[in-house]
Amino acid sequence: MKNKNYKVKSPEEKKQEIEHLTNKMYEKMENYTTNPEDLKEYLQFMSRFPNYSAKNQQLIYSQMPGATGVGSFAYFKKQGLSVLKGQKAIKIFVPTQVTLFQRGKEWIQVSQATPEEKTKIKSGELKNIKQIQRFKLGNVFDMSQTNAKESDYPKLFPKTYHFEHNGDLKEIREGLENIAKKQGLTVMEVDDLGSTKGAYLQLMREDNQKSVKEWIELNQDSSPSHQVSTLIHELAHSRLHNAETIKKKKIENGGKQPSAAIQELQAEMTAYVVASKFGMDTEEKSLPYIAGWTNNGQKIEDRLAVLSDVQRVSKDLITELEEELDPSLKKEHKIEKNNYEKDDGNEQATYYQSGKPDLVR
Repeated sequence: MKNKNYKVKSPEEKKQEIEHLTNKMYEKMENYTTNPEDLKEYLQFMSRFPNYSAKNQQLIYSQMPGATGVGSFAYFKKQGLSVLKGQKAIKIFVPTQVTLFQRGKEWIQVSQATPEEKTKIKSGELKNIKQIQRFKLGNVFDMSQTNAKESDYPKLFPKTYHFEHNGDLKEIREGLENIAKKQGLTVMEVDDLGSTKGAYLQLMREDNQKSVKEWIELNQDSSPSHQVSTLIHELAHSRLHNAETIKKKKIENGGKQPSAAIQELQAEMTAYVVASKFGMDTEEKSLPYIAGWTNNGQKIEDRLAVLSDVQRVSKDLITELEEELDPSLKKEHKIEKNNYEKDDGNEQATYYQSGKPDLVR
């Protein structure tokens, strides 16, 4: 039976709702990217939702900053739980496939076809048909909005790791080194980095078109936990700022590449997000990098691009590290992957160093 109190929104009302939500999201983003404490809080939030796109992470955060685990009404119902009466849904963007047909020079949604056109589409008389992906607003709820007890939380969202440093830190380090090895990176501890905590290096061919060798150096004088955080930081550099990726960025941005400050910021954001996911508090190390955000003067659109890159690499590293720590998750991750949002001889060495405050101030 239809809910008589439910009002179907017109296309214009839906458009206005999307504009309102995105404007609120950008306003919130403006605040937390100019305040180091707010940004730190957001990065901790990001670590709890690695499988959502950066835009959906920000949408959830702007509507419910305290959210810890969200799911659809149907998801909670399947778990034998109910959304509490009167709770307001959190809006997110959900991908949906839309079928179009060609009417003259225009592409029209099949749902808007005339009865005659629908008959021709069904019979195959109209052959110019294509599918595109669009996004619509969908509803999710935080588990705090349901009748779930605290004891239910691990069952609902079981992939939150809470590693203590003693005993598990070694496993995390080994997992990260395995990830680096699979990527073709050697990780080594060195004693000549001075105050620098680590570096990602590429040895390039003479024509600078291809990397001959890539490796990560860690300062052997750093503490074990600091080395782990730095290793994540340098792995982020290896994925976000290798020569090939920088070249693509320059082409996309009309010859302009991300500044050294932005590169350092992205790498440290990733380190903070991934470390937080696995129960490591890197605030003392990360906050100077986060504070540097206030001096970068980036436009809001650039901030979204920066955070989108951080979200993508953080998600990949979290997934890979989970599988290193628990190989049984590989099959589960493979199944889930389909449900993730798709929001994309004169040798010289290139250095991306951490621990240099002049890069971010």
